Amino acid sequence: MANDQKLILFSHIPKTAGWTLNHEFLRVLGDRAIVANGFIPLKSTLAGRTEEARQRIRYIGGHVTCDQYAEALSVSVGEHFLISLIRDPLRRAISYYLFILRNDVPPMKRIRDPFVGKSFEYFVEHSAETQPELIVNAQCKYFCGEADADKAMQAIDTHYALVANSRRFPEFYNRVRQESGDILSPWSDDRSLNVTPPAQSEAEVQMGRMPADLSTIAPPHVVRKVEEIAAADFELVEQFENRYQGYYERGSRPA
Repeated sequence: MANDQKLILFSHIPKTAGWTLNHEFLRVLGDRAIVANGFIPLKSTLAGRTEEARQRIRYIGGHVTCDQYAEALSVSVGEHFLISLIRDPLRRAISYYLFILRNDVPPMKRIRDPFVGKSFEYFVEHSAETQPELIVNAQCKYFCGEADADKAMQAIDTHYALVANSRRFPEFYNRVRQESGDILSPWSDDRSLNVTPPAQSEAEVQMGRMPADLSTIAPPHVVRKVEEIAAADFELVEQFENRYQGYYERGSRPA
């Protein structure tokens, strides 16, 4: 797919607060935006469109890596506006666990069934053994294909136009809005989607709601388990914070 206009390409690492951006682009651009839940769905969606329709695309967001975008679109991603978000690995793991618990829908059945009625500790241990793509250094692997923080940072510096820690999402959103030509609505906190609702009881935690005190589901020994299986992701976030204070834009100097 050759495209003479710059595309906004969002490499959306799961559970990094990205659905709000995807939803807004779909709302504004309609069929000129694509949101794909992976590389194969993206290729399938593109194959189902005419060349004229593909040329009209201005935004693609999805669980798709930098290399996968290059392959699916036959483009050099450095010529486009490639963006991503990262997140504290512990909070990301907790968010993933709760998301799975509260989404009792057919597409989630394979992922969800092993964890219903199970603790967060079980989720950490079981996913590490059987579904490592969920939380085992997934962020590093999105950037460089390996559990290597140094290589992930190098990939960010080389290929990406904008990367932010999810805690700086409003700034990230506003910069993407600027890149879009201000077609998106201005940011406000009430625009956030897919936010984990607060829990009022242990029973509600088991329904996928967020406890007020994370230590109730992630006590110190469980935190250590997350740190062990996602060590490269923790290192990536630490390096990113130290070098860029949670917000990188191509051409900017580290603060």
